[in-house]
Amino acid sequence: MNNNPTSEKLTFRELISMHKIEIPIIQRDYAQGREGKADIRTNFLNALLEVVDGKKLELDFVYGSVKKDKEGNTTLQPLDGQQRLTTLFLLHWFVATKENKLDDELKKLLTKFTYETRTSSREFCNDLINKGIDFDNLLETDYHDKEKIKPKNNELSKTIIDSSWFFLSWKRDPTIKSMLRMLDAIQQTFQDKTEVWDKLNNISFHYIELQNFGLSDDLYIKMNARGKPLTDFENFKAKFEQYIKQNDWENYVEPTETFSHQIDTLWTDLFWNYRDKTENIFDEQLLNFFRTKAVINYTLKADIKSNNFRANVDLLRGSDTISFNQYLELGCFDEEYFTTLKATLNKLSDKDGLNTFISETTYVNEQEIFNGTIKMTYHILIWLLLLLIINIWHRKKILKLKN
Repeated sequence: MNNNPTSEKLTFRELISMHKIEIPIIQRDYAQGREGKADIRTNFLNALLEVVDGKKLELDFVYGSVKKDKEGNTTLQPLDGQQRLTTLFLLHWFVATKENKLDDELKKLLTKFTYETRTSSREFCNDLINKGIDFDNLLETDYHDKEKIKPKNNELSKTIIDSSWFFLSWKRDPTIKSMLRMLDAIQQTFQDKTEVWDKLNNISFHYIELQNFGLSDDLYIKMNARGKPLTDFENFKAKFEQYIKQNDWENYVEPTETFSHQIDTLWTDLFWNYRDKTENIFDEQLLNFFRTKAVINYTLKADIKSNNFRANVDLLRGSDTISFNQYLELGCFDEEYFTTLKATLNKLSDKDGLNTFISETTYVNEQEIFNGTIKMTYHILIWLLLLLIINIWHRKKILKLKN
């Protein structure tokens, strides 16, 4: 038994050339294509799309147990990495089909990706490769509305479902449903790109073979339930920190003054006073603060004559969850938003509670305004008044530094 497995960097084609890849029955269904996971799909596919421009992309670890049959053929059962491997399999099939690369040799190779005893999923993957579709004659997309304004962008999945080899009962298989949804997303992302096939080798991952490890079903269950999913706040925080780094907004900032440090220290002290005392968390309150600032930034900078202006403001001020990508699409997050956000939180934050700036008056209660803001119940114009005071202070500070 190898107790000290080492990793090697491989591409999908290199791994599937080494082993048959068999998803164990005990693994959860393919999740990246589920309804409600559009943000995950968009982020992952956009990362994969960067290889078209020649960039290298290294994904996380893929590891599992390898079995060998009497003929010496090896089969990898992934313990971790099923989701990434399935998406890479679908992407390779799509590009190979679109660019007419799917010859008999490649079909034989891709057919090595399969499912252990989930018959419908295994047969779908096999037929998708060996029977496939006429990519040059996709069916027209369906629409969400009678006016045909909101397309479903499902011409690829619609064509697959319409194929003679596709069993209608497969539409009830959650893994196949997710695969079809992911294929539509891949189509939307890569449809205008050409000569992609060879560039797929720019995508790699670190592979660890747990050889002769004897992984049991119990271990698979434990490993796949090894932690709680990230909360909305944790996801938002991670993406925002990544976005800050991508835009070089803190290249010359002291470590103790960075966003990631402040949000875990000084700002936490402030919001801890307004936490949900049942669960001792303040995720929603902090997200609402970011959201209120986003409303203000959008309102000040967007074209009020735009047909979508009112609807976008209502979306931002509503109660529905907004994904990080939606904020970006609306232009809510720019450098001015970021610097003002930091300045505002730094000025408001105190370990003993909220710093206030307006003399006591019966007309303005800063505590009530802040409380209403982090609960999304206060009128935006009142909060704008307080932020305006903070912004004026922030700009005066910058002028002093410049002089």
